[in-house]
Amino acid sequence: MPSLVFLAGPIAGRRYKLADGEYIIGRRSDCQIFVPDMRVSRQHARLWKDNEAWAIEDLGSNNGTFVNGIKVLAATPLRHDDEILIANNRIRVESRDITTDSRPPENNVTIVDVSPTSSLIRSREDSGSGKVPIVSSGMMSVADQRAVRLLERKLEALTQILQATAASDTSEALIQKLVDALLDLFPQAEDVGVLVEDERTRELKIQCQRHRKQAFGGDLRVPGTIIQHVISDRRGVLLGETADENDEGVGTRMGAPLIYHGVHYGVVYVESKHSGFRQEDVDLLQTVATQAGLAMHATRVAAQLLSREKLERDLRVARQIQRSLLPANVPQVVGLDFAVHYEPAYQIGGDFYDFIWHDPSHLGLAVGDVAGKAISAALYMARLTSELRSRAAIARTPARLLRRVNQEISQLGDDGMFATLVYCIYDLENRSLVFTNAGHCVPLLRRGDRVFPLQAERAHTPPLG
Repeated sequence: MPSLVFLAGPIAGRRYKLADGEYIIGRRSDCQIFVPDMRVSRQHARLWKDNEAWAIEDLGSNNGTFVNGIKVLAATPLRHDDEILIANNRIRVESRDITTDSRPPENNVTIVDVSPTSSLIRSREDSGSGKVPIVSSGMMSVADQRAVRLLERKLEALTQILQATAASDTSEALIQKLVDALLDLFPQAEDVGVLVEDERTRELKIQCQRHRKQAFGGDLRVPGTIIQHVISDRRGVLLGETADENDEGVGTRMGAPLIYHGVHYGVVYVESKHSGFRQEDVDLLQTVATQAGLAMHATRVAAQLLSREKLERDLRVARQIQRSLLPANVPQVVGLDFAVHYEPAYQIGGDFYDFIWHDPSHLGLAVGDVAGKAISAALYMARLTSELRSRAAIARTPARLLRRVNQEISQLGDDGMFATLVYCIYDLENRSLVFTNAGHCVPLLRRGDRVFPLQAERAHTPPLG
């Protein structure tokens, strides 16, 4: 019976005795010849017996397969004492019994029996358990081997998620890559979906779904039991659980939460029509979901920062426009001093003032406030000051001016928008002041050390708009 003896690499010293059939050498834990080396592809090479001769072919690996130093480009026959090189793993082919004259391996040899691919396929089809034959070894117990394989799968999963995170600038792109990675990590999975919590309604909705063989004809149905357990327990769950011949729990459906620091973003769901998942698969799914939750948090924070930066940029531009609508200088009038201070509560606001010459001897003064803040109030203010200036020349009194301006402003139809305004006209020749107050704060008159409110019943009108 031929054997493969690993001379160098992470499993140096191990010998695999080969029966008739087909074998896959690779980094995936369900390969018949499992090599826990990140430089080895998941399914790196195929080994099979053709008639009476054994042959090997490369399965499109990244680092290639070599026999006696020559790269394998097609099916290559194997002979006794050939040396296979896969990454840094040196493997010797032995096709007859080992004798003392044979070249010894570099480390102690442990004999391992493995089953061919056909046995693995029959196991999956017949029992639906997705079992991978576990090799017996004097170097590791079965539990230790499974622990090593699970660790390797976790590292592989984290690598894929980190790569997906680096290549995704939105949560939507990240989720699509996550679904593809899950189908790759769980070969027994048939349906995969990611449910994301709507930020407004807080409802879970399927954002991305995949079927291994074909596109979905309809929405993926995720059992409510899965969602309830995942949300309440905040950990991965396994449903449809039964027991196999080793009294281990296996199930048909898995779920895990997308969560980061208590913030729930959604649920990852994986399904198989056969009982193909074990607790170690749930642990792996939880590892992937935890990393994906962190990645989703990062993409959302990045999106919020970009949105905030854009808003702040727009507000700066709007503030510059608003400032340009206010008077650049106060009027120079003999016998009068003007002082103005303007500071909006937000980046921009609805407060405004203006100086408008009706004619050389009559100066109008406006102080007002538009209800609301930010851009909408600033735009309303711009329209209001424009109406005041355009109609000041034909309106001789504050009341008449505000009446005409109100007629125009009321036609804008802005729901809930209005403005309060005090408008005064100062007569330079008579040194008199006439004003109308449209719902604004009462203006004050200071005379000496005393301050008087300027109030007159006929001077008050409702706000504009």
